[in-house]
Amino acid sequence: MPSTSTISRRIVKVVKPGMRAKDLIAAVRERWPKVSKKKIRRSAFAALIVRAGKKAGKSGSGERGSVQPAPTH
Repeated sequence: MPSTSTISRRIVKVVKPGMRAKDLIAAVRERWPKVSKKKIRRSAFAALIVRAGKKAGKSGSGERGSVQPAPTH
């Protein structure tokens, strides 16, 4: 059984804008027919989190994933 990160990498490769969940599950199951829907959902969510973290890191506003404290007056 593939790991969540392995499935996440596959999802990033096959996902397209407007793709339905059913189609995404089918695309992953082409490679791993016995993987559960639960594991595919978790992997998709993990891929989303990693991707969002990478985009946040490109903003140039400090360290990636860091929260800047509010200024005090």
